[in-house]
Amino acid sequence: MGFHGSPPTPPTNIAKLGFPDCARFAAASGPRDRGLLVSPSGGVRDAFVWIAGGLPDGEYPLPAEPITLDQRACEFEPRVFGIRAGQRLVVTSSDPFLHNVHGATAFNVPLPTAGARVERTFPRPGVMTPIFCDVHNWMHAFAGVVPHPFWAITDEGGGFTIRRLPAGRYTVEVWQERLGVRHAGVTLVGNETRTISIDYTGAP
Repeated sequence: MGFHGSPPTPPTNIAKLGFPDCARFAAASGPRDRGLLVSPSGGVRDAFVWIAGGLPDGEYPLPAEPITLDQRACEFEPRVFGIRAGQRLVVTSSDPFLHNVHGATAFNVPLPTAGARVERTFPRPGVMTPIFCDVHNWMHAFAGVVPHPFWAITDEGGGFTIRRLPAGRYTVEVWQERLGVRHAGVTLVGNETRTISIDYTGAP
């Protein structure tokens, strides 16, 4: 997935400088918004890609392993992730001060110290489900809560892979925090592998 044009300069997060515990983590150039990360070749990182339509009815067992959402240096890690509805989410903190994690209507939990840890779930699908910290208003994460395992997060070069998708005709949806949503259609026959390109153009 790529961006064509000159991406805007991310805004400086002045609010972060108002919290001494968090300001010390700011880079020398100042704290920057991570909502749009574009590689030198135009690849867009941290976009959520999923099969939004065309899947046949069926049972897709939940993964046994949880997804972990950490709070490190006053940012969520990862900022964008996928998770199944009903799958365990471990919310933890590496920071030695208070965060309060608010996951839409699914949970609202304080994590006062480094090593604090709770488990929660998202009971129903939602693409995308916002997560934020009630203490530090710049901290945001986004969960792609899906009913099936066919999703991916774009890497630093804008690439992604969705594996084991059965033959069929599908709608692929891409969500990016600052660029919005794009759709593409793809048809798979047998066990073939297909490559698709979904691009954004212009300023968001």
